[in-house]
Amino acid sequence: MKSTFIAHLLTLSLAAAVLTSHAAYAAEQGNSGTMTAPEQRYRLPAPLPVGDGDSPNLAGTGKSRVFAAPVQPQEHVLATGVITAIRESEGYQAIQIQGVNTEGIVLNIGKDTIIQLKDGTRLSFRDLHIGLTVEAEHSQVSTLSLPPQTAAYKITVLDKDGPQELLGTAGGITEVKTANHGVSLRVKGEGLNAKSPAEVILRVTDATLLLNKEAEPVKADTLVKGARIIAFYPPLLTKSMPPIGTAWKIVVEPATE
Repeated sequence: MKSTFIAHLLTLSLAAAVLTSHAAYAAEQGNSGTMTAPEQRYRLPAPLPVGDGDSPNLAGTGKSRVFAAPVQPQEHVLATGVITAIRESEGYQAIQIQGVNTEGIVLNIGKDTIIQLKDGTRLSFRDLHIGLTVEAEHSQVSTLSLPPQTAAYKITVLDKDGPQELLGTAGGITEVKTANHGVSLRVKGEGLNAKSPAEVILRVTDATLLLNKEAEPVKADTLVKGARIIAFYPPLLTKSMPPIGTAWKIVVEPATE
């Protein structure tokens, strides 16, 4: 009996407290005729403020603001090769490496492109010419053309020294001769610029650089009849037909199956 009586007292006390709370809330709201539910004291957290758009990692879209994904720096691609063409026309500047005609890649040079020697010495576009080995830092985005074109961010000339002017002939080796002075190659194909002959005989010496299209060294035994090469040589040639000169650098193209 005693415990039941105590339970009734606790129930009445709780009910009185609830009525008092409701009455106080109604008085605060100035609503004496209608009892409304007390305001909910706990709410879901409001969305975090995004800012006014000044932050590079946040974006505002009018009244609704959303988090933007962090801006990731664009990845650059490195390519190494020998320059086979120089293009300049009406403000457009570009070089081609790793092949001729539809092969290789065309690197478009812009006003922000850095051109330099390996030691950091700055160069200009006018300092570039066919036959130079370069490392190009370029965009990973390229056109679907042949050859593909892409924007160059940095061009680094890897040759320490060499002729200030070079001629070039791309084609097949039609004859290989070995004599006391070394090996000579007869190359027939196309000249790489207006001064370059389409057919030339070139002496190969110990100083001649032999490379593949990625500018990696190759052995002299790759210079065989039928092999396709891109040969670079100084403009000092004999007046014979075909002219005779000394090869400074030879790019050996991969053998076709």
